[in-house]
Amino acid sequence: MLADSSFVTRRRVKKLLRRKRQVDHRGCWLWTGSISVYGYGVCQVRKQQVRVHRMAAWLYLDLDPDDLTLDVHHTCGVKHCFNPKHLEVLTRREHARVHISA
Repeated sequence: MLADSSFVTRRRVKKLLRRKRQVDHRGCWLWTGSISVYGYGVCQVRKQQVRVHRMAAWLYLDLDPDDLTLDVHHTCGVKHCFNPKHLEVLTRREHARVHISA
């Protein structure tokens, strides 16, 4: 998705995220671009829809974007937030546990 593309560089992603960001009173970086039917910020990368919070996790938290065994949890509860301080990389099992206990 992102990691293997020379076209998609960290610099380009950072520029895109800065351009489409609105900061709210909680410190959330709200995506102002397209929002999926599930409430996540999305954009197109090489003709594929990519969730913006996963791009932010790749950029700021060193998430391997092709590792689908890991989820990105929004600690703020806002699905279209991509502030890396509000994101946590978890295994699927850990993520499920977080949602069950909430």
